[in-house]
Amino acid sequence: MGGYSQLGLVRTAMRRKTEETFPELLDAVREAIELLIDATEVLVNSGARGEHRSPEGASRSAVWRFLSTLPSSATWCLEASVSGDSYIAKALLRLCLEEAVKLAYYGEQPAAALRQVMSGKTADETEIDEMIRALAPAREKEYMRLWGHLSNLYVHANLNLPPELIYEAESGEPQIGGGPRFDPQLFQPIAEQLLAFIVTALFAAARRFPELSGDSKWAEKVHNLVDQSERLAPTGNAG
Repeated sequence: MGGYSQLGLVRTAMRRKTEETFPELLDAVREAIELLIDATEVLVNSGARGEHRSPEGASRSAVWRFLSTLPSSATWCLEASVSGDSYIAKALLRLCLEEAVKLAYYGEQPAAALRQVMSGKTADETEIDEMIRALAPAREKEYMRLWGHLSNLYVHANLNLPPELIYEAESGEPQIGGGPRFDPQLFQPIAEQLLAFIVTALFAAARRFPELSGDSKWAEKVHNLVDQSERLAPTGNAG
């Protein structure tokens, strides 16, 4: 049988193909994740978190919270997409989108952050569409379409299948399968959008924590990443 072992071998082969096809894009996303991790280390060393029961303190705590979890979410999203599990990667991409948006929103809206902290509720009082509208009115339709697309198809097990679960067998007949497949048209937009979310989060963190911009090595790396990401033009979407 060896089904589980065989699946691991297939993922390894998919990873090799992806690494060979998109080396520069992968380097950029991995560097972006490293910068998120480095940011938390800079802030720990500076003792910058502060008291959360004030608007400014609550805002800093909110940014810190998402800055701490986004690296793991982004890492697993990238790992799934590199290995050809685009269906799983898109479910994780939705989580990354929400974490990046909330990091930026609460970083720019201290009063909203304080209300959320003081409410003691796990659910946000401000809906994600309101956050997106406040942060990026010029790109509201684009981001809402992406968020809706990811929410509808990749958070629930729907009967109407997304393209990641349908493929053609050698016979030409459509097949259903959730196993890994190498498909550049699926991988590239996921990686590009993930990179864009992380860059958004890095800038938002730097605005709320001047200590980050004050770290010359970190700031220089972010500047280089932005130049690289603009050259790679991560403007596509994951749909």
